[in-house]
Amino acid sequence: MLKRLILTAMRQALRLCYLPFLLLRPKEKVVFISRQANVPGMDFVLLAQELRRRQPRLQIVTLCRMIPPNLFGRVRYGLHLFTQMAHLATAKAAVLDGYCLTACMLRHHRQLKIYQLWHALGLLKTFGYTALDSPEGPSSQNARIFCMHRGYHRIFCSAPGLIDAIARCYDAPPERV
Repeated sequence: MLKRLILTAMRQALRLCYLPFLLLRPKEKVVFISRQANVPGMDFVLLAQELRRRQPRLQIVTLCRMIPPNLFGRVRYGLHLFTQMAHLATAKAAVLDGYCLTACMLRHHRQLKIYQLWHALGLLKTFGYTALDSPEGPSSQNARIFCMHRGYHRIFCSAPGLIDAIARCYDAPPERV
C-alpha cells in the first residue's frame, strides 16, 4: 500500500514537472529513446539515416541510456528524464525500442506520435502484459501506475505472423501493430 502511494506520488510529480515543457512548441523533430543500450541500435541508426535522406531539414535526436544499477547512476538517470521530457515536448514523433517512462506516463501534445519498435526479431520470451505478475515480469500494480506501454500510435514487429502475439504483449489492438 505504501509503495503504491509513493509510486503514484512520483508519477504525479513527474507529470507536474512536465507541464512547463508543454509550453514549448513542437518542431520538425524525431526523438529516438532507448533504455536497451547506451548507444543506438542498428534499427535506430538505419531509420535515422532514411529519415535524414527523405527529410534533410528534420532534426533527429537520439537519447540512449541504460538505467545503471547503483544509486548515483539512478539519480543521474532521473535527471536524464528531464532531457527526455524536453525533447518529447518539442518533437512531432518519438521512436522507442522498449518501455519508456516519459513516453508512456506523461500526457503529450496532440502532434506527438509515438512509435514502438520491438527490439527483437521474434518473440522468444514473454514480456509486457503477457508476463504480468510472473517472476520475469512486472506486477499488475506497477504496470497500472507506470502506464506500461500506453500511448503508442503504432507498434512495429518483424513479421505479420507475430501481430496477434505482439498485440497481446502490449495490450494493444492488432490494428495498431
